[in-house]
Amino acid sequence: LLSSFDTTEPIQLFSHDINETILNRIDHHQKLAKKNGITIESDLDDNRCPSRVNIDTIGRAIDKIIENALDASSGGSTIQVRSQRHGDNCRVEIEDEGPGIKPEHLPSIFKPFFTTKRMGQGLALVSCRKSLRDMGGDIEVRSEYGKGATFIITVPREYSGKPLATDPVATVVKGEKVEGIYRE
Repeated sequence: LLSSFDTTEPIQLFSHDINETILNRIDHHQKLAKKNGITIESDLDDNRCPSRVNIDTIGRAIDKIIENALDASSGGSTIQVRSQRHGDNCRVEIEDEGPGIKPEHLPSIFKPFFTTKRMGQGLALVSCRKSLRDMGGDIEVRSEYGKGATFIITVPREYSGKPLATDPVATVVKGEKVEGIYRE
């Protein structure tokens, strides 16, 4: 987690359909969800949600939020994962039916070392926010105590102009600096 705060290296962003990552991460968590009697459902943007992201970073952020939702949920509940295009961004909403977040905790939820978990470190959400902001995105939370929580991840939609690198592999092999590499 602490490694996500190192900003010496520029983050590599790629054009990627975020729905693909969402489905992959849901699939990764299905075994534990089923074991605990929890259903994970998805409602993904029909037109896909091509975004400009670091695929590993966005996958880790989605994983962490789904893991938290699983921790907060009890048997018989459902976790909803949605994606939609929203202006120049793609939004991913992960909603659980857990106890929600106490109002006095909401202002601190993204602060380093804040945790309500007995064995928590208080770094996961703050590192998610840092990583998402490094990509030009963000994360926020909505919660009414007693009625679950919804985490909203926002990331920039894919670059709509010409690719920065016409041949990404050749550009990288030549050692040329590339701020972003786009793929289909």
